[in-house]
Amino acid sequence: MHHFLFQCEFLDTKRKPYIQKLKSILSETHEEQVIEGIIQDNEKMVQLTVDCTHPAVSRITHKNRGKIEQTARGMIYALHRERSAILVKE
Repeated sequence: MHHFLFQCEFLDTKRKPYIQKLKSILSETHEEQVIEGIIQDNEKMVQLTVDCTHPAVSRITHKNRGKIEQTARGMIYALHRERSAILVKE
């Protein structure tokens, strides 16, 4: 799942704006050091994206949960659509 969400090079152009938006949302209530700690932690990034109410990230996300959920959902959908389009071309 981590590869699909954060590493697949074919999906980079779709992913980058959403990651920047997530960073921006987190920066509303957290310092850069906290944000980078999340971004660098594969498990926390998956939890943040798939379920921002998970105990691993809920303390970090409680103030911006709605924005994070909406952005993450949009990213997952955009990545899914892009992947599907790529697979249809093959």
